[in-house]
Order: sequence, then structure tokens, then C-alpha cells
Amino acid sequence: MKLLFKKITSHPLIFGSLIIFLGSIISSFLNFLSNLFVTRNLSVADYGAIASLFSVATLFGFIISAFVPTIIKFASDSFATKNLAAVKALYKKIFFLFFVFGFSIFSFFSLFSKQIGAFFNIQQYQLIPLIGLMSLFGCLFLINTSIIQAKLSFGYLTFINFLASLIKLAFFALFILIGYGLTGIMWANLLSTVIPYMISFIPISFIFKSYDVTETVRLKKIISYGVPASLSAIAFTSFTTMDILLVKHFFNPHDAGLYAGVSLVGRVIFFLTAPVSTVMFPLVIQKKAQNEKYHTIFELALFLVVVASIGLSIFYYLFPVFTIEFFIKNKEYLNASYLLSLFAVFASIYAILSILINYFLSIGKTKIFIPVLTGAILQIIFIQFFHKNLLEVLLVSIFTTGLLLIVLLLYYLKTRHYEK
Repeated sequence: MKLLFKKITSHPLIFGSLIIFLGSIISSFLNFLSNLFVTRNLSVADYGAIASLFSVATLFGFIISAFVPTIIKFASDSFATKNLAAVKALYKKIFFLFFVFGFSIFSFFSLFSKQIGAFFNIQQYQLIPLIGLMSLFGCLFLINTSIIQAKLSFGYLTFINFLASLIKLAFFALFILIGYGLTGIMWANLLSTVIPYMISFIPISFIFKSYDVTETVRLKKIISYGVPASLSAIAFTSFTTMDILLVKHFFNPHDAGLYAGVSLVGRVIFFLTAPVSTVMFPLVIQKKAQNEKYHTIFELALFLVVVASIGLSIFYYLFPVFTIEFFIKNKEYLNASYLLSLFAVFASIYAILSILINYFLSIGKTKIFIPVLTGAILQIIFIQFFHKNLLEVLLVSIFTTGLLLIVLLLYYLKTRHYEK
């Protein structure tokens, strides 16, 4: 039994996933405490405003975060061949592009804060420039964490995420207790990005060293992979963001707050299974670059996510009231408890899609952006027409992601057959 346990835990996918999973559990607990402070000290309408503000930040961060797979892809290839000079060259070029883009986002939010606030029914439009500042530092932070992930330094990646959650909790509690409310929450999120960003330079300090070999990064090669990969990432993230934004647009603040709160509980399924995808992506890239077998890593990752998602969905179905009361200490959210089991289905499909999309991108199958983007657009169009109630909106999301899941599974079976 000990030998079997040692063999299982020594597998790089399982070991790396366990590290990130355990770190995620701790970080999730800290984030849970943060949300506890928010939900207990803000009205449902104010919580809806916070969810909308963060959704806006996520929406405009789509483009830059979508380049993460590209950074990991090229950095992992270089780490596989121990070419640190190539990693440094990649970092320098990406840093310049990300800084320019992040500063542009900050300028956009600062100049058009009133218009953005009016569209999303956010009265505290003066907070919107802070979203731009969060996006700027978030852009730069993503470069460092991507390099760390590509380096397979999952322990340090876990530590940084833990630190970000701890800082957020500390400042959430501080700012709320001294009465800063929404403003304090926004500043707390900004600080939880800036401080870990500074610390994230420690494991990638090699980028400041000089190398004898002059390396150049072929921009054409990066673009040919990066554009479709980025479109895939943008479209994929859209599935769990656009529904919240459209609900905020079509429904009253109270209902939008209920939807955002129960959606957060449902997405715990994805948060708990996300470490598997995080570890699988660079592992498959490096295995493929070294001409080693990589299919078993994907199949194991898919198995782990499917089993965990089914188990958690069953629990949500059997104990909806307990689950909501555990995560959100506000009985008002129980009015939307009937949605929880369906949110679990949606989150499970989303988690499985994450494994499939990351697998295809890791082996260079970038054309998957076509069905992923199509599915995201269909979700937006269908919600525009079908939003009589919150249930209808959720059913649209399940339908569009379920359809995409079938398409990608068929594509995997097709590509696997040809590779044999």
C-alpha cells in the first residue's frame, strides 16, 4: 500500500496538483473569509455592485490574460531544452507589450469611468479607475506567474497565491472595519496584486543575469500561436463573466446580487479542480518538446476532474441550503438555492472544458478557438433573447457549454485516432 501511494504521489501531475490543490484550499479558505466580511457587511445590492466591478475588471483583463498560454508555451519549450537565454528574451519582449497594454487599460478606465459605470448600472463610477490600475499591475504579475508555472515551480506559485489571498483578507477586514466599504475593497484587491508581484521576482531572478548567447524571439511565431490561443482563452473566460454582466444589465440589483452570490458558490467546483489544469499544461508541453508520451497525462487529468466534479455536484444537489449557508452567511441568498444544482452542472462542464482546451493548446492545436469563440458568442446572443428569469439565463449557459463540450470531445477522439 505504501509503495502504491508513493508511486501515485510521485507522478508529476498528481504531485504538482496536490501542491497547488492544498495551497488552493488554504487560499480558498482565506478568500472565503474575505467574502464573509463582504457579504456580512454589505447589502445584497452593494455585493452585486462589487461583483459587477470585478466582472468589468475581468472582462477588460481578458485580452492580456489570454496571452498566458502563449507565454507558458514558449517558456516551457525553452525550459525543456534548458535555454534560459531564450526565456529572458521572451520575458523582455512580453514585458514591454504588457506594460503598454496595461497602461492603455488604465487610461481607458480613467477617461471613460462615468460611461462604463452608466452602462453597468454602477453608481460608484469613481472606483472604476482603480480597476484600470488593478489591470496594469495584473498584466505585469501575469508575466511572472506564467514563467514560474512554465518553470514547474508549483510550490512557489502556490506560495504567491496564498500570499495574495492573505493580503486581501487582511486589508478587507481592515478597510471594512474602519468604514471604507466599497472603496476599501477595491484598494485591498489592488494591494493583493502589487505586493505579491514584487515578491514573484525571486524565483525568476535569472532574467536579470547576462548570457553569452544572444537570443531573439521570432514575433511571427509568437503571433501565429498567440492570437488563436488568446481568442480561445478570452472566449472561455467569457462563459463565466458575461452571464454576470448581462444579468446585472437586465435584472434589478437585488436579483443580480443573488445570481452573483450563488454563481460564486457554484464555481467553487471549478476553483477546486483548476490546479489539475494548471499543472497539466506545462507538463504536456515539456513532454511533447522532449518527444515523450503525453497522452496519459491528459487522460489522468481529465479523469481527476470528472470524478471530482461529479462528486461535488451530487453534494450540491443533496445539500443546497447547507452549501449556501456554509459559503455565504446570508440567508437572503437561500431565495436562489433552487439554482445551485444547475450552477454545479455548469461549473462541472466548465471545469472539463478547461482540461480539454488547455490540452489542445499545449500540443499546438490552436484551431479550437473557432468552436470555443462560437460557443461564447452564442451564449451572449441567447441570453439577449432568453432572460425572462435567472433560471433561463443559467440554462442558456449550460446549453452552450454542453454543446461545446460535445464538439471538443469528438475532436479529441478524431485527433487521437489519427495520431495512432
